[in-house]
Amino acid sequence: MSKRQRNPFEVLGLEPSYSLARVDLETRYRDVSRVYHPDRFSLASVTERTKALRHTTELNDAYRLLKNDNRRAECLLDMYGVDLSEESEHAGRTRHELSPEFLEEVMELREALAEAQAAGARVTVAGLRCQIEDKMAELHAVLRKGFDELLSEKTLALPLLIRTVLMQRYYQRFLDEISAYEDTEPLRS
Repeated sequence: MSKRQRNPFEVLGLEPSYSLARVDLETRYRDVSRVYHPDRFSLASVTERTKALRHTTELNDAYRLLKNDNRRAECLLDMYGVDLSEESEHAGRTRHELSPEFLEEVMELREALAEAQAAGARVTVAGLRCQIEDKMAELHAVLRKGFDELLSEKTLALPLLIRTVLMQRYYQRFLDEISAYEDTEPLRS
């Protein structure tokens, strides 16, 4: 979330929360989008149509951001002044580090994935996907609990949340790589 954008929770009229129910998000999105739908402004002035289009774009961006667990977590951290954008790491700001053990685990998983892909071992790749999805579920539970604590003014949760979001990023990239492989690799009999 850039500093020029409004808070996506604000755009949708929702309380900031990591544990956002998908049905609540979708309902709120539909309700707000009806108010600013371009068809309602077809006879309005150019200024009003432009404003409605800007609101619709902002609404769509907020919805896409909040429906993604990873991006919603990063948005919440941003609200607490934590910038995890990759650009900020190179601009001399505080760099958040992950443990060498975690990074070693990720490297081993990547090597296992590369070997399985090279061998065309779709079952092994699927097993790695399940393993990472289980890890993501564990991280999701940590984030849910941590953000509940953080939003109730227990800022001690912040360092744990930062590490967990960064770990989630690594695992998500891993899952994205698996998905790309599964989409392009032909089934072998």
